[in-house]
Amino acid sequence: MSENENTPVATQAAPAVPAAPFGEVFAKVKNFKNEFLSLNGRARRGEYWTTFLVFGLPLIFITIYSLIAGALSFNMTIFATIGLITSICWLLLFPISVRRWHDFGLPAWVAVGIQAVDILTRFGVPAIGSIVGLASFVFMLLPGSVLPGGKGTNAYGADPLNPEDKAEPTKKEPTLIVWAAIVAVTFINWILIFFVNTNG
Repeated sequence: MSENENTPVATQAAPAVPAAPFGEVFAKVKNFKNEFLSLNGRARRGEYWTTFLVFGLPLIFITIYSLIAGALSFNMTIFATIGLITSICWLLLFPISVRRWHDFGLPAWVAVGIQAVDILTRFGVPAIGSIVGLASFVFMLLPGSVLPGGKGTNAYGADPLNPEDKAEPTKKEPTLIVWAAIVAVTFINWILIFFVNTNG
C-alpha cells in the first residue's frame, strides 16, 4: 500500500449559516430582557421582517380600526384599549428597529427622531402632516425590510449575516435614556390624539 493511501484525507468543515429568522426571533423572546429588548447589536432583514409580522401587522389593523371607530364616534374605553395595545406593539417593535439601524452604522436616535418628527409634524402642521407621516413610515420601513445592511463588522458589532464574525460592539446605546425618550414620544403621541378627538 502506498504512502498516499495511508494519509488521511482532511475534511473541510461546512460554513456556518445564519439561523432561520423565526427561530432567531423566538430564541430572543425566550431571553426577553437581555436579547429581545436589547438596544445593542445588529439585526438582519429576516429578523426584522419576522418581528414586524408578529407585532407590526396587529398594529396596522388596530390603527385602521381606530381610524374608522374614531370617525364614527369617540369612545373613551375603546380609545384607552387601542392606545394601550398599539403602544405595547410599537414599543416591542422599537428594539428591532434600533438594531436594524445599527446594521447601517446609525444610532438609536434615528428611530426616535423619525417618530418624533412624524408626531410633531402631524399635529403641528396638519396640512402636510399626512405626507410627512407617510414619508417617515417609508423611511423607517424601507431600510429595515428591503435594503441590505453594511457588510462586515461595524461599531455596533458583528455582521449578522456572518455567524463566524464574533466581533464585540465598540459602541453601546445609553439604554435607559433612549427608552425614556421613546416612551415619552409614545405618550405624547396619545395625549395629542386624545386632545384632537375630544376637542375636534
